[in-house]
Amino acid sequence: MIKKRLTILLFIFYLVMPSMAQTTIEEDAYKLFIKAIQEKNLSKRIEIFNEYLNNYAKLGLMYDKFVYMNLAFTYNDLRRFDKVVESGEKALSFSDLGNMERANLLNVVAGAYAELNKNLEKALNYSKTAIQIASNSLKVESQANKPEEWKKVLGAGHFVEGSIYFKRKEYKNGLDSWTKAYKELRAPEIIKEIRKNGKSFYADKKFGEAEMFFRTSYELSKDPECAYWYGKTNYQLSHKSEALEYFKIAYSKKKDSEIAYNIGILLLQANRPDEAFNYLSEASVLNNSKFSGDARKLLESEYFKKFGNIDGIPKLLEDAKKRLGIS
Repeated sequence: MIKKRLTILLFIFYLVMPSMAQTTIEEDAYKLFIKAIQEKNLSKRIEIFNEYLNNYAKLGLMYDKFVYMNLAFTYNDLRRFDKVVESGEKALSFSDLGNMERANLLNVVAGAYAELNKNLEKALNYSKTAIQIASNSLKVESQANKPEEWKKVLGAGHFVEGSIYFKRKEYKNGLDSWTKAYKELRAPEIIKEIRKNGKSFYADKKFGEAEMFFRTSYELSKDPECAYWYGKTNYQLSHKSEALEYFKIAYSKKKDSEIAYNIGILLLQANRPDEAFNYLSEASVLNNSKFSGDARKLLESEYFKKFGNIDGIPKLLEDAKKRLGIS
């Protein structure tokens, strides 16, 4: 059900040539490493990293951890998640990784486990550790370690954490984590993912789950489409006052015949016919979907029930055009 397509921010770590003397082997290994990280073609970059490992991995050189780390990042870009896990776990086995390096790796490996839908408990622990590292660094080392970068690592950690919760069908926890991620990253892709999955639940008639997703997406974005879907879901759950409220919010931002038609229906059900006639009139003259015709039929039927004729409908339609600025 949950699909993740947001690219997590990663950092490629370039090494500076150490000032101490190097052997010819170390120099050759270093040059090959630099060649790999400067290679833009991802498949070719992997070939060069593997060449490094074939030639030097048994020597225990200082560059090994960076090779495994950058291999994991590159495989992640290619969505080869089994290889992300393989390389990332080897990189994490090095005890002397820096905090930024380790936090990024933990996020990437955790995300790969989530994509593979395996070792989810381990993945969740990894993401929580990355979040803790980033949180601590922001508190203690914010001036020295680029707080904006740490906030991105923190946001990525919460996003991965949320994705793992979704795999475990812990939707409330997942939405809480994605909410934290959005507040750190302000990435519109997160809102799109929340809305997309809400629509999937709605299509499957799982309206309770859909309501959580649409409520969260609207609270974060105030997007009229999210308000519209939140209104539809509330209607399915028989929360008619909430449905009316959010349909009106959506309609105030986007004049659409379907939304006006839905508002008209809800107002009729609330025994507020005069208000309903106004919205049904607007739905009729907007004429931007099949609901325009349905609205006109309902307007005529309900108007006739109340007045015994439809003589006043032309004026209602003309007034609706004036309100909407339609000539």
